[in-house]
Amino acid sequence: MTNEVERRGSMLTARLSGLIFAVFACGACSQGATHFYIANSAKSDRTVSVVDHASRSQIARIDVGGIPHGSAPSPFGDRVYVTLEDTGEVVAIDTRSHDIVWRAEITPNPDTTKPATYLNEPSLTPDGRYLWAPDLLGERLVVVDTQLGKMVHQLSMVDPRDGTGLETLHNTYLAGDGRSLFATSIFPQKIARVDVDERSISKMYDLSGQPRPAAVRHDATKMYVQFSQLHGFIELDLVTGEETARVEWPEPRESPDDFTKCHGIGIRPDQAQIWAASNIEGAIYAYSLPELQQLARIPVGPMPNWVAFTPEGRFAYVTTQGDGEKQGKVSVIDTSTFEIASTISVGEKPKRIHEVHVPR
Repeated sequence: MTNEVERRGSMLTARLSGLIFAVFACGACSQGATHFYIANSAKSDRTVSVVDHASRSQIARIDVGGIPHGSAPSPFGDRVYVTLEDTGEVVAIDTRSHDIVWRAEITPNPDTTKPATYLNEPSLTPDGRYLWAPDLLGERLVVVDTQLGKMVHQLSMVDPRDGTGLETLHNTYLAGDGRSLFATSIFPQKIARVDVDERSISKMYDLSGQPRPAAVRHDATKMYVQFSQLHGFIELDLVTGEETARVEWPEPRESPDDFTKCHGIGIRPDQAQIWAASNIEGAIYAYSLPELQQLARIPVGPMPNWVAFTPEGRFAYVTTQGDGEKQGKVSVIDTSTFEIASTISVGEKPKRIHEVHVPR
């Protein structure tokens, strides 16, 4: 009991310290650089591209020793943590030197009937201390202590209502206050809400489709979710658990990805716009929030996969990946004019992209 009280006290202290630092860092944004980290997902690539916003160019390609799936930047801008699909590891990258600081091997699942560890999209607590990563087929979330560089906990993901396992855990998202984490489970068509401090499931959401990428409003009142077989997205009320809106687009042709029609959605930092990608159209749509009025449709190229924004929200970065092409690209779009300002060549099959403010 004493250890548990100490752990929670330490987490609260670290969270407050992290938030204070983040506020200070935001006020000093002009003293740093805005970079974007992009996971290049081709088996023949296995790198993470680093793009500098000021020069609109790729400034580094980091060999991470495995197929990168997702990443989470430290609130201090000094580290980026990357999950690897094939090696069952998390790697920490120094944002200044681009060196790998440590590699954390994830403890094998104690349930030997489960497949090998296959890490997907992680989330980092606001204090920068704990990285939560979903094990796709392992029905568990693993927790890595970023100070120790090792796994320290795992949470078995079982629906508390009926005892069914949450297989195909794909993406995680943190609420703005960092107290709740949302984990999507594709085939069961569910989302679990996890209490980060208690390390337990606090609520379950049943969906009408297979959840893929999603975006959570900062106040955790609404979540916008793409489904595998929906050409568009839904609005999910996180208080009632009800679907409160649905956006659907025409389907002029079949999706080049036979598993999902859409993959990539994000909310602009000021919470005034939401952007969502279409595999079928090779385009990204912008909508107003909370009205969900369409503002623009911007063609960007084949298989748009993920979207991230500059800190002030002036530009959106969207990854695209042509089939068989050795270089993917990132489109930089002005969020006020909805025009493509520039395109940047990166690695092969770029997918998830995250913004990092690197202090000088």
